[in-house]
Amino acid sequence: MRSTSTVAERPRYARWSAPAWLALILCLWGLACQAGPRAGDRPGAGRPEAQEAVWRARAAAAQGDEGLRRALLERAADLDPEWVVPQRELDTLEVEALRGPSAWARRQRAVQESETPARLYLLGRLEGDDGAARFQRALELDARHAWSQHALGVVAARQGRAKEALRHAREAARHAQGEVEQVEFTRVLAARLGATDARDEARRILREARERCTRAESRGALDLQLAELGLAPGNADDEAIDLGLELVAGGVLALDELQRLCLLLELACQTRDLQVLLERALWEGARAAPPATRAFLERQLAWRAEEAGDAQAALRRLEAAELLDGESASGPRLRLLRLRAGRLVEAFERRADEFAGLLAVEARLRELVEPARRAEDEGDARSLVALLEACEARGLHEECAVLARRLGELDARAGAEWERRAIAGRSALAALRRLAAKIDRRADDAPRDLDALLAGMAACAAPALGRPVDELATAWRADERESHFGLAEMVEPLPDGRARNLARDLRALGRFVLCGDHAGSAGPDLVVLPLILESPLRGEHLGVRYEGTVSLCEAADIGPRAARQGSAIAGAALHKGYWLDLDAVRPAAAAWRRAAEEWDDPRAVRELLAQETPRSADPAKLVPTHGEGRRLMLAALLERGGGEHVAAASVADVASLAMLHEEGHLVDRALHLPVWRNLPGVMRLLVDGGFTAHGVQEELELRAELVGWCKAPDPRLAIGKALSDAEAGDARTPHASAYRRLLGDFLRLLHERVAEHPRLDPGAPLCMQLSRLSADELRELALELSRRRHLGLPPSAPIGRAVKQT
Repeated sequence: MRSTSTVAERPRYARWSAPAWLALILCLWGLACQAGPRAGDRPGAGRPEAQEAVWRARAAAAQGDEGLRRALLERAADLDPEWVVPQRELDTLEVEALRGPSAWARRQRAVQESETPARLYLLGRLEGDDGAARFQRALELDARHAWSQHALGVVAARQGRAKEALRHAREAARHAQGEVEQVEFTRVLAARLGATDARDEARRILREARERCTRAESRGALDLQLAELGLAPGNADDEAIDLGLELVAGGVLALDELQRLCLLLELACQTRDLQVLLERALWEGARAAPPATRAFLERQLAWRAEEAGDAQAALRRLEAAELLDGESASGPRLRLLRLRAGRLVEAFERRADEFAGLLAVEARLRELVEPARRAEDEGDARSLVALLEACEARGLHEECAVLARRLGELDARAGAEWERRAIAGRSALAALRRLAAKIDRRADDAPRDLDALLAGMAACAAPALGRPVDELATAWRADERESHFGLAEMVEPLPDGRARNLARDLRALGRFVLCGDHAGSAGPDLVVLPLILESPLRGEHLGVRYEGTVSLCEAADIGPRAARQGSAIAGAALHKGYWLDLDAVRPAAAAWRRAAEEWDDPRAVRELLAQETPRSADPAKLVPTHGEGRRLMLAALLERGGGEHVAAASVADVASLAMLHEEGHLVDRALHLPVWRNLPGVMRLLVDGGFTAHGVQEELELRAELVGWCKAPDPRLAIGKALSDAEAGDARTPHASAYRRLLGDFLRLLHERVAEHPRLDPGAPLCMQLSRLSADELRELALELSRRRHLGLPPSAPIGRAVKQT
């Protein structure tokens, strides 16, 4: 028996029974759970009021109110500092505003103060693929950190490891906390499943997640993913089409979401009835959308009006869209639309205006303005025939078809004859496009070699040229051909001289044509472009004389295979010159113009160029610069404006860079051909290219781009464009991989000489600081790099040592 004295000496709480203790613990645990954030049971799960602010911020973004969006995200970040979502979106805003380096530096300091999973993730996502080590460390601290799992999946997907990306997406979805994260990671998982053809599972998890959602915004985001999944090209289903149409009509999608969805719907809605329903959805969406989104919808409706034959309505919508967002439509399609609306002078005059600054091109295009003016003023058959003859001579077959119908109202017989001639040219080009499509999908009847390709092209063009197919094919197969180091072969693309039938015959259709084959390709290929003008070219770069012919063209009828697969290709060098698609350089010029308009305050630009940069153990390494290409461009344009304003960039500025790049190829031709005259140089080129066709092509692209850096009036524009292309491009293409290699060489050279440039921070990534160097400093570095790569002749060598001019 226990003594009473022993009991009396015990603390009071010892009198509680074990069941009572258990009940108390469970009660306190329940109260703690109720007091904490209900979105999740761990730090960084997102408090309810923070989640509410994020949803409101996203709604503000969809309405185009960036100021309110930022304020709401900052409030959400203050409410829950360890929640990733608002911090992540604020970083995205900083990167879009070209302040990514300073955001990176802040995230770096935060991790140095304290390593938390959220801070490691936020830093790692700014570091590109190098951030994988940060995400792994975050998972060591918290194996359930969903954002780090998600980020590792993104890295794996970018590197082509689809199974690993799917595994990380499953883990992220499993550990998601709160509705915002659940929606985000469920959408990513569904997209990964869809990419592996597991669409049924993807639909199931999207629908299950939708049933759990409490917010309309969440359900809408999942509906969008369901629609996109069901609208996969070639696999569109009625349910997805209906859902997609409903989302477009709702007018609540962000602009990028709407653009993506409309593209998928356009591919899916092939019947006339579905086209009508899509048009109605566009109409409904335009009623509620903010200005930028409405401008996009107006353009979609404009092209639908064009397809319906209502050119005037189409032009009115395009003009309304321009008033909304300041972006003017352009290109041959718009010229054709104006002709259909009866605006003959405007059609040709506005097209010439698009290339103001490219004097020879502008003058060539303006040659049609006066005939158009006479046809519009006089309105008789004679003046229309004169305009038709001028258009036909330039290969404007679609324009001829429109004008022929107009002529038919005055002279039925003449109109019918001109319509016949127009349809002949149009059908030849349509047949050539079908031939290219067969090559792309590797159809059973696609040509397998260059001779077969020429025979197929002859069958396409023979009716328009009025020649027998066999005669044409025989003549084209006998054409002069060029061989490039035994790695590639192409038919001579210029019409002068002996055995150049293909080039000469297709000039009759107003077309520049190139066809050939190269080692490692999937078969022969062809390129067909409307020719604006050809002119002789002669010059000297780095002590090497070159000459040839430049073929300046409009929007390609058939671009190179890589362009048809999504790469941006504006031109290509040939043995005796180069071609350039001027419409392909216009998007870059438009982007430059928009950047100059956005950054119209010189003080803000100077602050941007002087922003803080993160620390680096390897300053010479090429890391994500988060906009250094654009910052370089702004530095050049600010200087061009005398420091008082940011001067506008033009199509001529961008086109001149593309021309310099192609002239760089001609320098290499002069240095290395004929092969026997420079065997050491040829061997060096083969060694640097790893004795592979892709490697040699990459090396040639690198050298051509370096010539542009050395010779550009302001190398900041050339280097900035290359940097942007390298960061945005596909590393598997010779251009993007060549630019990365060139930038790597350039940064290593700059690191060697960093002490000579006091404006640079030697402990920060140099690729983020190029905009702190002057044009002359960058040019001197480029020239030194060209000497190290044996590009051009030594300064002491006489010009006569250059290889015989081509």
